[in-house]
Amino acid sequence: MIPVAIIVGAALLVGTGLVVAFWNKIITTVRTVIEKIQSVVKGILRGVRVFLRKTSDGVIQITKNYSQDENRKWHETVVRRTLSEDEIPKDIRERLILDKEFDMTDEFERQLALIQ
Repeated sequence: MIPVAIIVGAALLVGTGLVVAFWNKIITTVRTVIEKIQSVVKGILRGVRVFLRKTSDGVIQITKNYSQDENRKWHETVVRRTLSEDEIPKDIRERLILDKEFDMTDEFERQLALIQ
């Protein structure tokens, strides 16, 4: 699980091309989700996990956001966004299996580390 502070503090990747655009969209989407969750959930957002799921209709980006309320009870908020396969870099697209979630949290965290 990626700590929220790392995502909020991350800059966008610099450059052009599919790979940079792909990761920048994920960073932007996750930041937007964090802002919305923090305004709705009474408590602290603790971390995020990022997945892709290939379906017969395309690819779904899934972010699972974990927060704790003032009573220390955990909450999971799941956000989905549809992507076209053309938006996904080939090396990631080749690892997607129909109807299976592909956990790309570690890769996302590596991308964030590169821009810190």
